[in-house]
Amino acid sequence: MQRSIVTIMALLHELPTRSPGFELHSFLHKLDKADVLVGREPIEPSFWSPKVFLEGNFDADKFTRFANDVVLGRYLELRGGADDLRVEVVGRKTVRGNRRIILETLVKAFYVRDLLYELNECSTWFEKEDFARALRTCLSDSHDPHCWSVPSVSMMSHFQQYALAAQNSESGQPLGEPDSHLWYLAIKKDFE
Repeated sequence: MQRSIVTIMALLHELPTRSPGFELHSFLHKLDKADVLVGREPIEPSFWSPKVFLEGNFDADKFTRFANDVVLGRYLELRGGADDLRVEVVGRKTVRGNRRIILETLVKAFYVRDLLYELNECSTWFEKEDFARALRTCLSDSHDPHCWSVPSVSMMSHFQQYALAAQNSESGQPLGEPDSHLWYLAIKKDFE
């Protein structure tokens, strides 16, 4: 008997802006014939508070200008909405802002060589719970789906390289590296 394994690595977050009409539930449902589905997607950092302080070895003024003038502008074109998303300087090497925009800005800065490409996607398009719910909704009849989120190796490396630290902007509680990626695995229930 032939088995099928489908892997999708950091692709789905690109489709909402690059593929008109893309809808996650419809896409996942079409994968119900696969015996094994495994993948990872960048996500909004689920354990970061909605507003965070970010400090590290960077110029807060430059970070804020890049966040507000470039990243936020493009983000609003792609996603819409404007519920207090601006990033602000709170110290020479410290900013405060919405977790999505902070992470989007970090990703664009870390991958500045591919900036024009990166600006046409949102690494925080999906939220962990929404993606997990879609996976369960579309595949739980036929598969045993699992999801977990972790920082990517690249994100951990960059956090160390730039001595970055995130804190809850209200409580000051340290938040650690963002769980920037969701891993998912769905194995067919009759898989032997």
